[in-house]
Amino acid sequence: MLQWLTFFYKISWLKASPKDAPLSHLAQYLAIVSYWLLGVIILSVSQSFLAACFLSAVQTGLLVFFANISLWIRKTPERITQTITALTGTGAFIAVVSLPFVFTMSQGATEASILFNIIWLVLVIWETIVIAHIFRNAMDIHIVAAAGMAMVFLYLSAAITFRLMRVIAYTATS
Repeated sequence: MLQWLTFFYKISWLKASPKDAPLSHLAQYLAIVSYWLLGVIILSVSQSFLAACFLSAVQTGLLVFFANISLWIRKTPERITQTITALTGTGAFIAVVSLPFVFTMSQGATEASILFNIIWLVLVIWETIVIAHIFRNAMDIHIVAAAGMAMVFLYLSAAITFRLMRVIAYTATS
């Protein structure tokens, strides 16, 4: 377990690649569950528990689908286990780092809100860089293409999540 945590730490700081991930379905499943669970915790700040569970499942499914389809198009499906392990494990690691900021921002810290918004932006940029790093190494593509893929994924994930949040809010008030 410590070996996996060390790997996620290293890849989050771009010192490892998804090829270094353990080729283990157990590691993949634990990383997926961790990603989902931390998504539930973060989304629970602004959503009901059931809505947070659903939205986090959608985000997790999107990540797994996007990685699968990207690797399939690139004709490198043999790397799917390691890539999904790397993406979900680093996503969970970055979520753990962001938890103090999420909870502080949810408390309405107005005097420090500009600072927290800047920190949040840095975290989003960091996550984009890590996802791009993982895609670049998993698919042997140029970093610009990998960065574009990371931004497309994050945009789609945010757009779908926000639309679903509106639907949930609308149905809750009806």
